[in-house]
Amino acid sequence: MTRKGAQAYEHLMWMNGHKVYYVFPKGTKIKSLKYRETGYNTEFTGNFTCSDPFFNHLREKALRTLYVTMRDNFMDCPERERAQWTGDAVNEAGEVFYAMDPSAHGLIRKWLHEVIGWQQPDGKLYAPVPAGNWFDELPCQVLSTVGYYGIWTYYLNTGDKSTIADLYDGVKKYLTLWEPDGHGLMKFRRGDWTWETGAITATCCPCTTSGTT
Repeated sequence: MTRKGAQAYEHLMWMNGHKVYYVFPKGTKIKSLKYRETGYNTEFTGNFTCSDPFFNHLREKALRTLYVTMRDNFMDCPERERAQWTGDAVNEAGEVFYAMDPSAHGLIRKWLHEVIGWQQPDGKLYAPVPAGNWFDELPCQVLSTVGYYGIWTYYLNTGDKSTIADLYDGVKKYLTLWEPDGHGLMKFRRGDWTWETGAITATCCPCTTSGTT
């Protein structure tokens, strides 16, 4: 509801999508419509070009996909599911080192501390985190987080030993849940959701063409 005269209004809640539809009462005179892009406080700094326009465009779409999944946490996707699935965060964090400036490293540290910080008394780790109504362990996602492509990739790209030290005890506690099988491998652990066995058929979210306002 508005009063007489010129009015200005800004909707502070962020939205994500492909189109915006405005409906105005008859007789309303529109002076301007604008949007303000919001997102994580980082800049694109990586660079890549080649002679094939397809791959150049693909990279641009990949950068935007990464950016719109970064706000107060790494998201599965901004349109359907904004939970911080730690398996998704592994992929997104690995991209950050090639695409973003070092300010984005703070979001990676936050993710890793949340994974360990929400550890259950028996040593299990959640996916996604933080947890409120979810208490399941997805072993494949957690292992990728505490292994080479998660914590260790973060260290290799930052040299941040203090974060490794902070997380060490929690990672060690989690790994004690896994037992050697006597043949150089580990015994199978089902966890709460053996995600990779086809318990769910996942389809790719349409984040590549999304814009965040």
